Amino acid sequence: MPIVDYRAARGALTGTNFHELWAVLQALRLLEPGTELAAVSVEGFGQAVKHSDDAAEYDGVDCTLYFGSSDLKDAKRVEIVQLKYSGSDPSSKWTTARLTATDKKKGNNSVLRRLATAFRGIASQSSARVAVRLVSNQPVAQTVVNAFGRLARSLKVPQALRTEIRSATGLSDNLLARFSESLDLSSQTGSRFQLEDALLLEISRWIDADARAILDQLLAYLRKQMLPEAAQRLILRENILLTIAGSASAESLFPCPSDFSSPTRIIPRSAANQLAELLATGVQRVCLHGGAGCGKTALQDTVKRCRGSRGRSTSSIGLDRSSFHRTACRNAEKRTACI
Repeated sequence: MPIVDYRAARGALTGTNFHELWAVLQALRLLEPGTELAAVSVEGFGQAVKHSDDAAEYDGVDCTLYFGSSDLKDAKRVEIVQLKYSGSDPSSKWTTARLTATDKKKGNNSVLRRLATAFRGIASQSSARVAVRLVSNQPVAQTVVNAFGRLARSLKVPQALRTEIRSATGLSDNLLARFSESLDLSSQTGSRFQLEDALLLEISRWIDADARAILDQLLAYLRKQMLPEAAQRLILRENILLTIAGSASAESLFPCPSDFSSPTRIIPRSAANQLAELLATGVQRVCLHGGAGCGKTALQDTVKRCRGSRGRSTSSIGLDRSSFHRTACRNAEKRTACI
């Protein structure tokens, strides 16, 4: 078996590939029913955040996850993530020495300092619960996990170790305790190959098309979000859906406005009650189909009203080929076969 050379640019690109795959995996969580995840950003916060004169202040933020709201001011929880990957030595542990190591002549660019700086910046500007995560394929030494666990509970830690951590983070005792409480060192992943396999498996669960092609589309989209001009952009659910659909915008996916009107007076039908009872058992998707004028639109509207009176919500999608065709013809001023 040939020996893989992880030096120079090729070795560095394995970390970039890991970053992209992990970020796509998080972005797909936006599609989960009932998820509280509202937005994902890569290479920063994805929105304006107050910072000092140091342009590199938040360089340690590889990904940010917003829960409850995509707006920092209204988010319930914010997860700040720094990603680290090693293809050549995946079993090497994250020790205190590694976490506090800095190669900056003036200042500090250690892993801990970057995480602590991001935590302090967000905690001072938002009431959201802040979590700070180190995500790596390398394990964190148990002595480090224990130390931060004790700092979070204001328990005794060897003075030399406390001094080393406090110096590395640049935080006061009070902020250090809060930072330690928010710090998640348990996010060890597998290799980038395992992440890629997990993504392909996840995509193949909900699409019949080539999962590899969809993943390539998602990775291409994510790489654009990592460029300088996308620094103030968030990844939202609609962005992922449009990317999967291969559409540049919502207008290209839905070129015609809705042309449905709900009837004002509806004659009650037993089918509506039967359908509402069926949905109450846990059935999540029902397709209504039939000839023109048989009452499909009226039926779905009745079901929505019936479930609404019981404190339940229902979403429905209506597609009328003739209506769509008429609208498309008006917009394009020519006859086009539309389905």
